[in-house]
Amino acid sequence: MALDSKDAHRLNDEEQDLYGLSAMLQCCSQVYCAVLKASLELNLFEIIAKEGGRYVSASEVASKLPSSSQHKDLASRIDRLLRLLASHSLLKCSVREKDDGVSERLYAVSPVGNYFVGGDNNGGLMTLFSSFSCHKALMDAWMNFKVAIIEEDTDLFKRRERSNMEQHF
Repeated sequence: MALDSKDAHRLNDEEQDLYGLSAMLQCCSQVYCAVLKASLELNLFEIIAKEGGRYVSASEVASKLPSSSQHKDLASRIDRLLRLLASHSLLKCSVREKDDGVSERLYAVSPVGNYFVGGDNNGGLMTLFSSFSCHKALMDAWMNFKVAIIEEDTDLFKRRERSNMEQHF
């Protein structure tokens, strides 16, 4: 059921903000896909899970990455990834105040996030599924979805080489 302009005026500011935020998040789904893909490639779920349920900071996680990737902004960048994953319930997040009075976010793997940790808990399956759903060939196909709907002779899953997408997986 669509809202007409009269109904829109009946929404309070909090509801409008909530709906606006929801609409904005719908527009950013490719960001989530990219963050999840990068997190899996960096083994962030594995790193956090190895702490046995203990909440860890982004700087602790960053310190476990290869020395070749260490730089001054790494912990901050990792924290951004972890915050987004926590907002999608893949991680649990807590805040603590450090000795110097600065707040710091801490993360642990959530029950949903456990499916992205390798080992005996089907983590490999979700990692593979995520890799498939975030694959460039599939993303390219979805980004041209409008053309496939409108143009009769367009096959959504054909590549420039004119071979079926399944052959690329």
